[in-house]
Amino acid sequence: MSKKSLCALLIALIIAIAVPHLLTSKNTAPSPKVVQRSNPSISMFGLGYAVKGYAEVAAKTGAKWIRVPLVAWGAIEPEPPTDGEHRYRWKKLDELIHEYQANGFEVQLILKAANPWACEGYESDAREAFRRSYPPKDGHWDDYFDFVHNLVERYDGDGYKDAPRLLAPIRYYEIESEAQNEVFWAGTFDDYRKLLKTAYKAAKQADSSTKIILSGINFGRFIEKCRSESDIDRLSRSLPPKFKRAYDFIVQSLALGDFYDIVDIHFNRGYESIPLAVNWIKTQLAKYGYDKPIWAGDVCSVPWVTDRAHRRILQAIINPSHPKHDDALKWLRAEQARLSIKKLVVCAACGIEVFFLETLRNFSPNAYSHAARESFFLAGLIDEDKKPRPAFYAYKQAIKKLDGFVKVESQVDGAAYITKFYFTDKPPVWVIWSENDEVEVSIDVEADSVRIEKVITELPPKPEIETRQVREGKVTLEIDETPIFVEMLR
Repeated sequence: MSKKSLCALLIALIIAIAVPHLLTSKNTAPSPKVVQRSNPSISMFGLGYAVKGYAEVAAKTGAKWIRVPLVAWGAIEPEPPTDGEHRYRWKKLDELIHEYQANGFEVQLILKAANPWACEGYESDAREAFRRSYPPKDGHWDDYFDFVHNLVERYDGDGYKDAPRLLAPIRYYEIESEAQNEVFWAGTFDDYRKLLKTAYKAAKQADSSTKIILSGINFGRFIEKCRSESDIDRLSRSLPPKFKRAYDFIVQSLALGDFYDIVDIHFNRGYESIPLAVNWIKTQLAKYGYDKPIWAGDVCSVPWVTDRAHRRILQAIINPSHPKHDDALKWLRAEQARLSIKKLVVCAACGIEVFFLETLRNFSPNAYSHAARESFFLAGLIDEDKKPRPAFYAYKQAIKKLDGFVKVESQVDGAAYITKFYFTDKPPVWVIWSENDEVEVSIDVEADSVRIEKVITELPPKPEIETRQVREGKVTLEIDETPIFVEMLR
């Protein structure tokens, strides 16, 4: 065979192999990712944080979990023991727990070691007093053990030394929150390791069924700069010292799996980086030989408008006399509703076991030293008059449709997010949106028609609903930034 003929044959073979592949790739959507719920017996849907007097209205979302923050040692035991006798002040915590349990919530507590007489330091600013913890002094580690032991014993529901009016046992306790951040934990990693081990042993001694949650992990803006797990590892090496310390703290704390049962991760900003953060944590756990449930314990419901990029719109939101105030506030509340559902759906698709949407009521801009620099002072699902905002109704809408799901099938096709929730007792439900302008997507449906319902984004809470016929096993949908629920009709 001549060289010319050989070249022609090779070109023909390349075309024969490559062209069909290219055509197929262009016209085939990416394969869906399938995640089975690890523990479908518990509800995924939670709220934070517990506020006195808000349980009844919060329960109307249908959420089943509530987080109680700042359960501080120093608030419950403000004075040192006398002759070895501890004097705990349980009343306020008892009342808050009873209020939420009476409204159907399962309670999770966040324990803080902050205590002026027992710890190595204490914040003089009253706003920070129970937010920032210090390690116990050398002579008071046993007192911290006793605090955790007595706390768990009081709420374990075994009939021995139980709190009055306790309606159900409390099994879940987080040891500090975002301890990698010096704002919340003034000790070293070694100090936190000792604290976690002490709390774990004390809690398990009181009630062996107790679940200990590792201090919540928050990557902040760092994770948004990464596109892969290798990016995380590479970029972490050039972090400024303060942030490198936090990163190393996270890596080291995940290795302490013999002393915690659950990992907690916080998502305060966008939802796009959630899958990467979850996958990175799973990879780290696997390196240490662990496979732990992952919770999303602190999910901010509003866009992070307190950063520089949103300075102008923030001014319009917080200034009632601003000419664009009404428009900006309407945008914020609509975007809060959209973002809440997007974060929920992406977390479910990543296998997050429990999801806590923040926050029931706006934080005060003066609640702590840098509160005005964080968007939580705008993140209330309920206003100051206890009237629900659009995001409250959007979350209620999602819980009603998605509670009880056992499997999730998700894919990102271009700008379209398509997630399908499966159940044992009803047909699947899709949640779909696009981050671009309106686009069309088609889904396969085994039904004659579908019900399409938009996420609620304004008041009064009346969702847009339409019915559409299925043709040849498919239905075409026009989607935009507002998620829609798609349900089969038979």
